Amino acid sequence: MAATPVSSFSPDKHRSHCLSRDEYIDLRNSQEKHLNAELASIRCSVDDVKRELKADIKEMQHLEAEMSRSQAFTRNNALKNPTLPIRPVVVYRPGRGILEPDSSRFPRNANDFYSLRDPQTEWHRSTLAYLADFYDVQLRGASHFPKEESNSDDSDDDEIILEHPELVVEKLEDILGLNEDKIIKFKERALQTALRAPSKPIKRSQISWPEAGPIPGPRRQKLELRVTSGQEAYFYDPERPKRVSSEGLTNAH
Repeated sequence: MAATPVSSFSPDKHRSHCLSRDEYIDLRNSQEKHLNAELASIRCSVDDVKRELKADIKEMQHLEAEMSRSQAFTRNNALKNPTLPIRPVVVYRPGRGILEPDSSRFPRNANDFYSLRDPQTEWHRSTLAYLADFYDVQLRGASHFPKEESNSDDSDDDEIILEHPELVVEKLEDILGLNEDKIIKFKERALQTALRAPSKPIKRSQISWPEAGPIPGPRRQKLELRVTSGQEAYFYDPERPKRVSSEGLTNAH
């Protein structure tokens, strides 16, 4: 009779591969803790990337604003003709990006800009106050600003701006890049050129004649038909001096 093989299964050995309930809970907690740590690390990495991206975007916008501002400043600084348009200078505001001034409250040319020194109309006053606010023009504490007004806390900023428009225009001139000396010299040269320009010649059609009649043409002389002693016909012009013929000289002798 063949011997029955003995099974290698051992209850103690099988029991050693099974986890108790407490051990299972501890294992799951450890795994969850590890996963949470990994997720937290990923979230931090994503947040860091977002912050870096936002910082890069801000830096790019800032550089773009600086480039645009530099181009506008250079163009405005080269302006000589006071009737040519002024290029607006942009500003950069954190959280708002690149901003351009309102075109309806921005001077079209140098003539409009320098007229803000004497704000006579409502447009002049509102434009002056708007530009001072948009470009953050500060008059308080300026060296050439009256001390009693500079230290006053009761003075309204708009009132100060309207009371000293020439100071606001001076600061805006530096921001926009305008050079008034070039514009003044251009005006002087234009005036001198206009004074030196020769007067236009009077056209023939503009000459007035008595009784508004037609312009008389050159008079044609009447010629007389005469015959010489040799029976040769010729035209005689009474207006021309007489010529002495050789025949006459012969007869004179």
